[in-house]
Amino acid sequence: MRAVADLRIDTAVKQLDAFVVLNEHEKEEWATVRPAVIIPNSLPFYPAVPSTLSASRAICVGRLEWEKGIDRLIDIWLSVHNTHPDWVLDIYGQGMLQDELQQKIIAANAGTYIHLKGSSPDIMYEYLNCSLLVLTSRYEGFPMALLEAMACGVPCVTYDCPFGPRSMITNMRNGILVEEGDKKEMVDKINYLIENEKNRKKIGTNARKYVLQYSQKNIMDKWNILFNNCLTITS
Repeated sequence: MRAVADLRIDTAVKQLDAFVVLNEHEKEEWATVRPAVIIPNSLPFYPAVPSTLSASRAICVGRLEWEKGIDRLIDIWLSVHNTHPDWVLDIYGQGMLQDELQQKIIAANAGTYIHLKGSSPDIMYEYLNCSLLVLTSRYEGFPMALLEAMACGVPCVTYDCPFGPRSMITNMRNGILVEEGDKKEMVDKINYLIENEKNRKKIGTNARKYVLQYSQKNIMDKWNILFNNCLTITS
């Protein structure tokens, strides 16, 4: 997400041979400075077999920092737990807010079903052994957690925060977008996926097909085209 205009940064950007952003919304934000090329990140993995989506387990993957909104997620899961006490939430990541978030979980007496798991040595394994990814970020550029979960056939529910999720998810087809900050809708949509296994699997299947466009070959082809264009301009 573009910060408040800085004339020094804008001047430097104008002098570049090419300027790359992650999504269409960032391209629009920089349009008054100079044209940008969209090249998203590529898939780090694409397992041969997706998640069975049979575990009563949701996960979140992200830094334990304010922008990732883990504090909001804890409040949301307390409400989910009231309807589905058999489901657990495992949160993977590290950050400055770890102690604060752990205290929030303890204060809510939620330590048996909300877990701060730290970093995982094999995050793909965690995706393949969960049935849902939830993101409650306050803003994103290009959330790799969405890309990774979708590659594993895991349906994702995310706030429609600026700007990354909306560039990746077609609502109710390959994931679910929830109006930014709407806790009730987020709880409702999580409960919907928990209670509707058929649609959970359908969204997961669609997500896995969708992310094929982010294969390493496809993304490297975009970089090669960009580099060749730059060489043509400077030669």
